Amino acid sequence: MRLDPQRVASVMREIAQEELLPRFKTLARNDVWEKERGGTVTVADLESERRLQQALTDLVPGSLVLAEEDAEENPEAIQYLNQAAPVWIVDPLDGTKNFAAGKDQYAMIVAYYDRGAVRAGWILSPSTGHMAMAEEGAGAWSDDGPLKAASPTPLGETTGFLGNRIRKIEGVAGRFGDLVNHRCRGYEYVALASGDLHFAHYRSLKAWDHAAGDLIVREAGGHVAGFDSEALYEPANPDYNGLLVASDEASWNEIVEILRPAVATLD
Repeated sequence: MRLDPQRVASVMREIAQEELLPRFKTLARNDVWEKERGGTVTVADLESERRLQQALTDLVPGSLVLAEEDAEENPEAIQYLNQAAPVWIVDPLDGTKNFAAGKDQYAMIVAYYDRGAVRAGWILSPSTGHMAMAEEGAGAWSDDGPLKAASPTPLGETTGFLGNRIRKIEGVAGRFGDLVNHRCRGYEYVALASGDLHFAHYRSLKAWDHAAGDLIVREAGGHVAGFDSEALYEPANPDYNGLLVASDEASWNEIVEILRPAVATLD
């Protein structure tokens, strides 16, 4: 079925306006708790996820929802991606710790997965109202116009994201200009698609963190591939040693040659 991206964007904006923004910087102590498997969850995560599940399945009758909080209670939900029905992949509140701490770097992420691939993706920054979105084969854009990944840049002048263990390995950090960690994948993917960030390496590849951002960056001209396999990201079967995201393929090849020996020492 042909989706209207703006209808999905409107649903996300409405739910963020009603469930996230009123709770931002106003959470009570009993509105925040730690998950049994690690990580933080808030009442804002749960309420926005509940609303998104209903609204998105109303948009596409018969579709399924793979959402972060529900999937952590029901790990077999990842098998939705192997079924014939379309699947919405949802992170209702990416960057929960930032949100709970009153920091603006948090996002709402939605991807539309159908016939074995992500067909569309949306990332909303509720604090600013900025929406980034992409459709397969149709490009990526935001409220300000088309999105474009950064032009090729000497590695010594790049800004990127690396996990703490990798960046501490001797000889890694010094090869790049600056290394950052916003603790919000949605925020970072928008920065990558907008040319504000040059690369990122991710080892934890949960579908709700990466499905939309992967498509948005690729449609903005960036290069995204499995760190080992060099294949496209597959939400149902991610590459073990992670995903490398770069502004262009040549930069990807340069960066992976630096990082592979470092990552090998972590196993």
